[in-house]
Amino acid sequence: MTNPYLKTENCVDRLYKQWQKHPRLIVAVDFDSTLYPLDASEKHIDYSDTINVLKRAQKHKFFIVIYSCSNTE
Repeated sequence: MTNPYLKTENCVDRLYKQWQKHPRLIVAVDFDSTLYPLDASEKHIDYSDTINVLKRAQKHKFFIVIYSCSNTE
């Protein structure tokens, strides 16, 4: 049996239903290599789609949690 939430439409449907029940959903996202390049090899990657999704979520009053676990010594 495959995971039904691997299908985009199922994920969107579930998120919408949860949003109807809990209008202040929490979105947690890693900073490094998701919103900003971790190192120089990722400078060519465009993170604007991810940032735009977070901006849309923020407009809907979602809580946005940005975290990082990188060790950049």
